[in-house]
Amino acid sequence: MNGRKLGRAAVIAAMALVVCLVGAAPAAQARKKVTLQLYSTGVGSPFGGVPIPIPDGAGQAPQLVRVPINVRGLNPRGKIKHVTVGVRAQHPFAKDLEFYLATPRGVINLSHDVGGTGNNYGAGPASCAGIFTLFDSNSPTRIDTPGLTAPFAGTFAPLESLALLDGLGNKKATNASWSLLVEDDDPTNPAGILDCWALGIKATNPRTR
Repeated sequence: MNGRKLGRAAVIAAMALVVCLVGAAPAAQARKKVTLQLYSTGVGSPFGGVPIPIPDGAGQAPQLVRVPINVRGLNPRGKIKHVTVGVRAQHPFAKDLEFYLATPRGVINLSHDVGGTGNNYGAGPASCAGIFTLFDSNSPTRIDTPGLTAPFAGTFAPLESLALLDGLGNKKATNASWSLLVEDDDPTNPAGILDCWALGIKATNPRTR
């Protein structure tokens, strides 16, 4: 097995939480009608990527960071059933950060100004092999639950539901750029780093006749 395959296997293993929480269909249904596509970008991703600085909110530096992922491999005849987003980021004051998902159907607010006095989004290695903060609208725990502190190493419902993407046609979603938008809105604290973000898309895969 070459290095690229090893790297891909490692990231897929690290993203096992994403796979589980996207939702499992019965095996026969999964083979015939549903597919799960995983994408990522950042440190250690098999798709490539580097750590991205998140500029502090002060001065002339641009505050908003856009990190795209190109969605490929969906059956254009199908429709999206479920979407999850994983984030691994470093920041000494997590509450300074805002995260949004830019999609073909608009921008969804994932998280902002939460985390109390905690730091970081996710835990473990500062890479795609780390533990993500996983945004899944099926989670019973919202990211803004009172008393909840960073690093959010687990699964949380975003501020706006990712279910807004359910039913989006694969033809529109495929060959489109989906982006994670990140902003540090406090000029008084240090800057941060986005190490990795991941996108999971579960979609129908109708057979062609």
